Amino acid sequence: MIFTKILMPLLFVFGVGANLSALYMLKRQWKKIQQHIVSHTLVHLAVSDIIYLSVLGVMSWEQLTGKIISPYLCKPKFFFDVLSQHVSAWLIVTMSHERYQAMNNPYAYNSTYQTKNAIALVFVWISGLVVSAPIGVFTAAIEEPYPDLGIRTTANTSVLHCGSTWNPVWKSVYFSSLAVMECLLPVSLMVFFYIGVFKNFLRQIRNPRSALAHINQNRLSAVLGLIVVSFIVSYGPFYISQMVNEFHLFANHQVAVIYMTVVFQILTYVNSCLSPILYSGFTKKFMLIRDLADSSPPGANYPVVTPCDDDDDNEEHKVAFVPSTSRLSCEVSNKNECTGA
Repeated sequence: MIFTKILMPLLFVFGVGANLSALYMLKRQWKKIQQHIVSHTLVHLAVSDIIYLSVLGVMSWEQLTGKIISPYLCKPKFFFDVLSQHVSAWLIVTMSHERYQAMNNPYAYNSTYQTKNAIALVFVWISGLVVSAPIGVFTAAIEEPYPDLGIRTTANTSVLHCGSTWNPVWKSVYFSSLAVMECLLPVSLMVFFYIGVFKNFLRQIRNPRSALAHINQNRLSAVLGLIVVSFIVSYGPFYISQMVNEFHLFANHQVAVIYMTVVFQILTYVNSCLSPILYSGFTKKFMLIRDLADSSPPGANYPVVTPCDDDDDNEEHKVAFVPSTSRLSCEVSNKNECTGA
């Protein structure tokens, strides 16, 4: 299709450029934001998106030339395709969990939590390698007759493409498992965590002083929430169409299903292009990297609660920011008033 031949290379160039720019901005602010676990997660997410878009670059070249670049690229192409999808999904889950912890359980949001999340990032990549291994093994260059899609073709009646070599039953089981592990389960966790974040936000509305004191964290949660929504909108239809195509649910409309699958897959590439824009330069007001720098205290990334002090003029113990609003303020007496702002 001419549409994909033009759009896919453009998405590849724009997406890789956007993610490299995001990495550059993260590097410039790294001394200020390195204490925040979200900063490390964003680096991993940008790398994952670059890998995914690199696969798109290979596919774009194959679209332009009308043939696969090399039979030897079949295995790594599909392997890294599945790996990047798995890693991106679970990285967004870890960011959603971080927001849930920071906004609802501030006392658990300490250096121990940071260490656990660092381990989680490593586990995300290891699990991705394990999940992607089968498709890397059972994929090879296959020569088959050109699919009859009602499209006029050249004199060649066969085409060399990358396809699966395993049993159709196991193939269906594998792709069904991918839909659960890379879409259904991650999306369920994202929604669960962000319901908790939203409930915390509603509690803040009832306390204007608290909401004002935590405006940076609210913006940070809002931008990460947009990343979550972008993932769900992009990957949800893609995996649904994959299942429809895999189990031949609409056999009488196979051509339409194939075209819809291509469109929904393009949405996943759009997501990889959009994410770095959201967290690196969405707007000046909602620039997540800046908010990370503002909400990361030097030396550690855990909440500091201001103790009650009879001397209201003593500013040394007051902190500029507390990462959560879950009842962090001290009890107010008739004579003095303590706040975390």
